Order: sequence, then structure tokens, then C-alpha cells
Amino acid sequence: GALHVEVPEGKSVQNNTLSLFGSLSFVKDGAGTFDARKGDQDYTGGTEVTAGTLTQIAGTSADTTYSPEVFHAFGPVGSPIVVRTGATFDMRGLRNLYNYPITLDGGKLYNAGDLGSPDSGWLSIGNLSLTADSTLQAENRTIIRGGPLNFNDHTLTVPLKVGSYIFVGGGTTYVGPGKFDLTSGGWFDVYGGVTEARDVDFRINGALRLWGTLNVHGFEMVYGNGDY
Repeated sequence: GALHVEVPEGKSVQNNTLSLFGSLSFVKDGAGTFDARKGDQDYTGGTEVTAGTLTQIAGTSADTTYSPEVFHAFGPVGSPIVVRTGATFDMRGLRNLYNYPITLDGGKLYNAGDLGSPDSGWLSIGNLSLTADSTLQAENRTIIRGGPLNFNDHTLTVPLKVGSYIFVGGGTTYVGPGKFDLTSGGWFDVYGGVTEARDVDFRINGALRLWGTLNVHGFEMVYGNGDY
């Protein structure tokens, strides 16, 4: 079964006490915001955001106690997360989603930085798939590492705040066809290890920096001079 929580537009709801268990899935409906502050969730049916915003504001990102891999606000490690068209999953720089498979079905994965030091607003992503054109927006530092990132013939639009970074590397595999479109400012960094890109168009309107190896196969890279 599924637990649907509908939050009306302009409203915000916090979960401080409710625990979910078993094969249940959690579905965030409605145009408002749901703040998943209650950790140690044990539901295994996954998390779905159909509208509005799902977030976790439970401390600063400098405190790794609140990392999803430790805090478990969205179920045990490995639980799937799906973000539908028009919806936002806002992690506020709360560290680590590396072992949570994320599907962007037209929605937005948003790293709004952090609540403390700007140097600690990291968001780490491992397994990411697109089932529609979607958005990854970052106000601070976001890492895509390990992999894979499956484009499935869709576009990932990446607007960055000037001075922020998107890091790719650590063995990430980009599987096309598809497009990675950094549309505004920031740094595109290829770091550490070997990154494979297969049939993916990269459009970088910002600063490009290569600290690792990027192997490309059947691709186009367009590099602009946007603010960074």
C-alpha cells in the first residue's frame, strides 16, 4: 500500500513523530512543502513526489548525522525515489544520496546549499535515471559519482548558481542518447578516476575544468563562456 500526504499550496508540514514500516510507499501530493524531519524510517516501497516540494531540513549539512544514508528519512539505503513533472526534491545540501536510486520523471532535484557553512553544502548522487526531460539545480557543490546516469533520450538541464560546482567523476558512466545542459554559470569539473560518456551531448555554459579522465563516445561538447 501507499501513504499519500497532500499538502496544499502555500502550506508546509513537518513530520517529527510519524514512523513508517514494511512494504509501504510514501507519496507526497499537493503543491505545498513536506519536511521529512523524522529519521529511522523503515518503509521499503520507495518515495514518490508528485507535486510541490519534499525536503529534509533537520540540521546543517556539516553534521553528517542528518545524511540520508545515516538518518534514513526516506527509508533504508537503496530505497527508490521518484520525482514527477513539476515536483521538487530539495536536499538542502544534506550530503549523501549515493546509494538511493533516483528517477527524475520531469521533476527537479534541488541542492539549495546548506543551513551552515557554504563549504559544507555537498550533495552526492550515485544512481540517477531520466524518464522525461528534468532538472538538477544546485546552489552549492553537487557530486555525481559512481554511476550510472541514464539519460534514456532525455535532457538533464543543470542551472548552477555562479560560484557553485557540479563535479562528475569517480567512475560515473553516462549512458545516452541524451543531453547534459549546463545552462547558467558555475563550474563543470571532471575529477578523479575515469568517467565514460556514451552518446551524450554536453553543453557547458560556464567554466570547464578537467582533473580526471573523460572518455567520450559518439558525442558533442559545446563550451560557452558563461559567468562562473
